[in-house]
Amino acid sequence: MASVELSSKVIIKPAVYASAKAAGLSVNMISRNIVDVYSDDAEKVAEWAKTQTDLSQNTYPIKMAPRLIGTAPTRMNPATSTRVNPAAAGRSWFKMNEIAAIYGIPAPVSSTKVVVGVVSFGGGLYGTIDANGVLTGGDCQAYWTSIGIAPANHPRVIVKPILGAINSPNVNDGGSTYENTLDVEVIGGACPSPNLTIILYIAPNTLNSFPALLNYMYSTPVVVNSVSYKPTIISCSWGAPEIYYGTTLLNNINSIFASMTSSGMNICVATGDNGSNDGVGGSANYVDFPSSSPNVTAVGGTRLVCANNTYDARTVEQAWSSGGGGISGVFAKPAYQTALSAIRRSTPDIAADADPNTGVVFTVNASNLVFGGTSVSAPIIAAFLAAVNCTTFVNPLLYGAPTTCFHDIASGSNGSFNSRSGYDNCTGLGSIIGVNLSNSLKNIVRVSGVAITLATTSLLKGSSYQATAVIVPVNASDKSVTWASSNTAVATVSSTGLITAVKVGTANITATTHDGSKVGTKSVSVYQSSRASIMTSGNTKYSLYGTAASVGRSRPRSL
Repeated sequence: MASVELSSKVIIKPAVYASAKAAGLSVNMISRNIVDVYSDDAEKVAEWAKTQTDLSQNTYPIKMAPRLIGTAPTRMNPATSTRVNPAAAGRSWFKMNEIAAIYGIPAPVSSTKVVVGVVSFGGGLYGTIDANGVLTGGDCQAYWTSIGIAPANHPRVIVKPILGAINSPNVNDGGSTYENTLDVEVIGGACPSPNLTIILYIAPNTLNSFPALLNYMYSTPVVVNSVSYKPTIISCSWGAPEIYYGTTLLNNINSIFASMTSSGMNICVATGDNGSNDGVGGSANYVDFPSSSPNVTAVGGTRLVCANNTYDARTVEQAWSSGGGGISGVFAKPAYQTALSAIRRSTPDIAADADPNTGVVFTVNASNLVFGGTSVSAPIIAAFLAAVNCTTFVNPLLYGAPTTCFHDIASGSNGSFNSRSGYDNCTGLGSIIGVNLSNSLKNIVRVSGVAITLATTSLLKGSSYQATAVIVPVNASDKSVTWASSNTAVATVSSTGLITAVKVGTANITATTHDGSKVGTKSVSVYQSSRASIMTSGNTKYSLYGTAASVGRSRPRSL
């Protein structure tokens, strides 16, 4: 994927827009004098740009970007920082175990083995890596020890480069190594357990490598000493504006996410650090992908001041001004967001501390640095899900959970959106009250099966039939389903299960639970009767076949 920004001091002429469209390129008018032209074919972008000699040009590849704020000048030395004092002891930063306590993340289930996969597009981790990819003696272990986690409770860390990538830690690599390190340190710091394994998957930084990376995480276990490790939770702190993905690539990635969540996996994704515009430019609103996928948990950012390191009456949590969030331009509203007013997928789902001014201290290349960004908030939620060993797509459960499971954040803005009571496009449902949310998830009665009942599977063209989804067990917490037809040209189905026969043929009608784990299917056939009507009068029967009528005398049956 590549893009070229063409800018001029004069208003861009319509011919520029038209010629880009004619060349098969995607065009986004950022303002009256800036147009962004992009395509999956980098050479096509470059060739077209050469024809625009009257405009300044800058052709560049679109890459996944880490969602962290910590490079100069916002990177801070915790020993000398004199910014706001959100934490105890007058510090302008938190330790990760303090964040875990503030949000009430429970202690990990003692004997449960959990694997969390971390998405990476470059860089690496500092430390010693053996032939199996196991990391020892690195920044992560030093950090966990520094915040009071005994080595016996350190998680296992595995580094798994794929697609030709290598572990190449470098603090000058544009943020990749910083990102990798803080992701792993957040998860292990908030969910300290020897039964936790964190796998850092490193792929080359291209949008097109994302599907291959996800497929690998989903389908290929990492084997260490004859033990297979496959993640049930994924943390992704990387993204790019939704508009820059080609339709095919976007749908391909989303389809993989759907397969993941239907198997019970959870994917926690950062919403971005450029406010409601997502760094595109101009005054319009855009969302970040993959956080805009309805099959991931989108995590937004807050500004957290908690002087007692306990969420109490003195705590102030607001929307972070640079936190991403908004309404997708691509994806339909998922069933779990039915109560929201937007017509498409809304982000974020939930939020956590992200403002670098109330950030978290980390250890990278043996130095202590403070970082913020939704790169911090996304792995916080991944750590919570690991601590409670959530093995069901959590989004429907979040939207069905009591309000006592969240800190409702009602102040602050990310640009075009303002925080308010209830759901908003800055902080979603709010930040978690981990103990309450954990108890809510434990009390969930999950669906074990779905069946569809229908009076007949032979449907007359032009007629409608009501289907019903039968949920097992009857006391399931969430009995709602999403209806779909495999062939809408033959038969359509409404959100309430009303099937309409459209034309002759066959189709499969499905009812899918909100977490995607259970699907009921009913095959239907649509027919068109040659006999449109039958009328009887006495012993005379009038039959209408097609457009020609015939009248015949029926003979009485002999007794």
